[in-house]
Amino acid sequence: MSRQTWSRRAENTVVVTDGIVHLWGLVVTGEELRALELAAQGVAGVKAVRNHMIVLSEEPYPLFPGSFAA
Repeated sequence: MSRQTWSRRAENTVVVTDGIVHLWGLVVTGEELRALELAAQGVAGVKAVRNHMIVLSEEPYPLFPGSFAA
């Protein structure tokens, strides 16, 4: 992802456990999110991808688990 000009790598976290990829962080559009999902799915050994990302172009923003509503 670091080689992609559209990647917001510093703001995102990828966690892999037992072949399950968890995507955490921020993306600007749904298309950017889909690109991340497809990139993760294309890695050998990946069993599933779980999306925990916030899409900034979608309002209201979903809250992270454990956060407080305003």
